[in-house]
Amino acid sequence: MKVLIDIADKEAVFAIKVLNSLSFVKKASPMSVSAESLWKT
Repeated sequence: MKVLIDIADKEAVFAIKVLNSLSFVKKASPMSVSAESLWKT
């Protein structure tokens, strides 16, 4: 399952570290600018 979470830019690095530290999370990474623009349309 994939989940999209909207996190403030200033907290993103910390949030990704926390998510990646969880054993059940396979991969947590920021979206590219182009992928983000696709989601906004």
